[in-house]
Amino acid sequence: MSTNSNSVKAYTKRVGSRWNTDDATVVTAVSVPIRPGHVIMLTLGITAYNITTNTSMAATKIAAYQQTPAGVISLLGALVDVYQAGGAWPVTLVIVQPTPGVEGRVDIKVAGVAAQNISWQVAVDILEGGPHAANTGWTNG
Repeated sequence: MSTNSNSVKAYTKRVGSRWNTDDATVVTAVSVPIRPGHVIMLTLGITAYNITTNTSMAATKIAAYQQTPAGVISLLGALVDVYQAGGAWPVTLVIVQPTPGVEGRVDIKVAGVAAQNISWQVAVDILEGGPHAANTGWTNG
């Protein structure tokens, strides 16, 4: 038997960013906070266009993370690479464990290529579930 409970909520939000890289420096595209006792599922859409070489890359990734009430963040299952075509410029998801003064989060990072101008776009759909009210700007689902 399934019941609907108001004590556990699910919320959705979309965030994104655009920028250019012209070297191999790793850049944090988006940071997604995770609160204690919550789980988030991320669906990432990434596109990149290498202006220098006239080549493109597109990728879709899905991952879920949880933060225990004690504050430990972990990946649930495995990161799924749904789709990638074109260039193989790295896109990584990095867990940042909470410490005093540092919010627990997942950073989405990309790396360009030395001496090449790449234009990036990242959009992230976030589904958050947990026992508390949503982060500001989230939609109750």
